[in-house]
Amino acid sequence: MWYRRSPLEHSPRWFVACGLTLFAVWLGAGCGGSSRADVDADATTGSDVTQSADGVQSADVTRDILDLPNCDRVTPVEGEVTLAAELVVDKLGSLVDIAFVRGDRERIYLAERQQGTIWVVKDGVANEMGSLKSVINASGGEQGFLSLAFHPDFVNNRKIYVYYTVSNADTKLAELTATDADHVDVSTLKVLLTIDEGGESNHNGGALRFGPDGLLYLSTGDGGGGGDAHGPIGNAQRKDVLLGKMLRFDVDGQADGKLYAIPPNNAFSVDSDFLPEILHWGLRNPWRYSFDRVTGDLIIGDVGQNTYEELDWVPAGSVALNFGWRCREGLHSYKDDTHCGAETFTEPILELPQDDGFHAVVGGYRYRGCRMPAYQGQIFYSDAYIGSVRAFRFENGAVVPGSDRSVLSVPGGSLVSFGEDHQGELYFVTLGGGLYRIVPQ
Repeated sequence: MWYRRSPLEHSPRWFVACGLTLFAVWLGAGCGGSSRADVDADATTGSDVTQSADGVQSADVTRDILDLPNCDRVTPVEGEVTLAAELVVDKLGSLVDIAFVRGDRERIYLAERQQGTIWVVKDGVANEMGSLKSVINASGGEQGFLSLAFHPDFVNNRKIYVYYTVSNADTKLAELTATDADHVDVSTLKVLLTIDEGGESNHNGGALRFGPDGLLYLSTGDGGGGGDAHGPIGNAQRKDVLLGKMLRFDVDGQADGKLYAIPPNNAFSVDSDFLPEILHWGLRNPWRYSFDRVTGDLIIGDVGQNTYEELDWVPAGSVALNFGWRCREGLHSYKDDTHCGAETFTEPILELPQDDGFHAVVGGYRYRGCRMPAYQGQIFYSDAYIGSVRAFRFENGAVVPGSDRSVLSVPGGSLVSFGEDHQGELYFVTLGGGLYRIVPQ
């Protein structure tokens, strides 16, 4: 029996048989911005702006303000131009995530899976900011340092959040305190949450992002193996486990003996059976997701089992949406458990058949940048196996028929994650170890 992978399992292109050891060499990256009030000098919010010693601009940070790019300094390229991948930096090991800091126009931060390195890239040169090597376990193809996100007020509080696996395959969410914009010491690490993965080494999910509400989001996989074969209904359909979920935390507070507070409008606000950290459920392996910086909507890429990949859309403010796994895979029934008929599922906006070459979807971004206005509002995404970036038009909560197409060939290996800078321009990383910017050709 074959079961499908996350984007981390792609190179070399080996499928993973039940009971066999996963083998993977290269990994990919995602974006890591947050979405509180914009603190760029030319931001569209009315915040008072100051500048720190390391050149990063800061402002009073408030919740529920979307991050709108200011295009005054950009000359747009008219028409739906051909796109190209511009190399920023390469040969940095097994990259798994990209992060940008509010107000910092100079730096791009990268996470490297196997050595646990946090890279800081400035003017096309990468330097090591710090390393988690002493605390992570990267022995499996989906294990190691998986994601990072910078606090919206990083310039003032220097807080960085990281997600990684340890030797027993459990995953941990932890907080680091940086010395400055270029240095962090692992001795400052403080574990906020440990998730029991049941000893499985795959399906860790693994994206950390700050939302437009200023809260920290974490996507988790279903606990691994194949088919979510964990009890009568699987982990993803259980309300009392954190696996197969979208979680949400208030890291600016502490309550009930935890090193974080619980947002009052998480899923338990509509159903007290949910663990308090849970926001949405019914996910298989939501490797990467993003927020639409204009609307606050959430776009999730969920890696499928043996038949379909999917992209899910979550309108801003939604709570307790069930995306269907393991009852559903894509738009189709997967396993008819007894409870499935009583559930209401949120169907994907896009289903990608694995017979067409899709095997590990990489959730992308809705383009809100300045340079390519003809692509404004289109959703960009990829898959670790297809060798291209794709895009489609999205209107009134649905994909415009016939608009999904390839817009860019991927150089240097498989694309595994996207990123978005302060002006809404898009980046991606490949399994070949390169960071690229999407630009007009």
